[in-house]
Amino acid sequence: MSPDLPRSDPPVITTSEPGSFAAFTFTHRLPEILDQIIGKNRLQEAEAAGLRELKDRLRSGTVKNCLSGDASSDLRAHMDAAEYATWSREIGRHVGKSWLDLPWYFAESLFYLEILLAWGYYRRESRRYASDPYLPFKEEEMQRPGGALDLAGRIGREGSAAGSLRHRLPVLLQYCLWANRLDLSYTRILERYREHDGVESSRLLVDHTEEATERLLEARRVDLILDNSASELIADLHLALSLLQNGPETQVRLHCKKVPYYVSDATVRDVAETISALGRHDDVGIRGCGRELAAHRERGSLVLRDHYFWNGPLHFPAFPADLREELAGSDLIVLKGDLNYRRLLADRRWPPTADMQSIVDYFPAALVTLRTTKSELVVDLPRETVERLDREEPNWLVEGRYGIIRCCDPRPGAV
Repeated sequence: MSPDLPRSDPPVITTSEPGSFAAFTFTHRLPEILDQIIGKNRLQEAEAAGLRELKDRLRSGTVKNCLSGDASSDLRAHMDAAEYATWSREIGRHVGKSWLDLPWYFAESLFYLEILLAWGYYRRESRRYASDPYLPFKEEEMQRPGGALDLAGRIGREGSAAGSLRHRLPVLLQYCLWANRLDLSYTRILERYREHDGVESSRLLVDHTEEATERLLEARRVDLILDNSASELIADLHLALSLLQNGPETQVRLHCKKVPYYVSDATVRDVAETISALGRHDDVGIRGCGRELAAHRERGSLVLRDHYFWNGPLHFPAFPADLREELAGSDLIVLKGDLNYRRLLADRRWPPTADMQSIVDYFPAALVTLRTTKSELVVDLPRETVERLDREEPNWLVEGRYGIIRCCDPRPGAV
């Protein structure tokens, strides 16, 4: 397409398409998550009433203005003005619509906001004020045999065996990628891959590992846009630590959710507590990793950041000015997970043969996206690959079987 012509973007993915993964998410996966929150937190019937009401509305109700009444003052006290205004505007656009007739990403984000409201997260007089409804999920994945803490030891051993940083980085990128399967909001994939060793190069649909490695070696500031806590976060922290060992001038910024979101999404508290857990571990290697990360954080070379946008209802083309300015100062941004991949592409039905580089021309810095396939959206693939997978594996887009390591540099003049 000529640069002088406007681009015609495809429609957004919605929950209204019968048989789609988006519709399945709202009719099956999200109601199941509500049941799990009630069960894992051992809520009494009265405590669970708001969550059960939300479950009923997903199936037969419509979007209400959840910012009205007491909730409005609670949210205004907890959110800054820009965050509240964003939610107010976006919810206002969809009030009265069926949950099964919404843009998929907005609908999911509103669902998780409503969980926090029903939980009492924003209500100061609630005994659950500012507490994490997903904490039992995260603790279970951290502590179980073969879980996050055991994974820390395995990654440490494999990383050490790989030798130099140049040889470690491809291994660490693989772990960061495949650990994205261990998403606590997607039970079916989680159970299938919990015991997997996390390295499967033959399943890469797009493999820019070599370019990503070179860019990471050259970068003096790397920003990781985090996804899941527990096992995936362990892999991300190992990558961060190896980058920090590249030289005293290196800085790594970890961008976290401002509030608990999407079940296992990592908050600043999750990251800090994970580093602390590593530093207390009985295994000397794991303990050393945690203490080194803590020392880097104290020195300012490891920075934990949060921003409401990461758990807000908008896509990445709508970065607020302050966040865009911060990200523009990065040498390389590592974008983790399926949801960030969707937001990067504005959750639109791009043809699988579309070129990511041309779509993300708005992005403020060079990036590497690490994503396992868990939604009906993919780009950068040859037509024959898509046709073969559609024929041989009908659910290949949503089962976490395949991965993508994709480098882009949308900055003017970049190669």
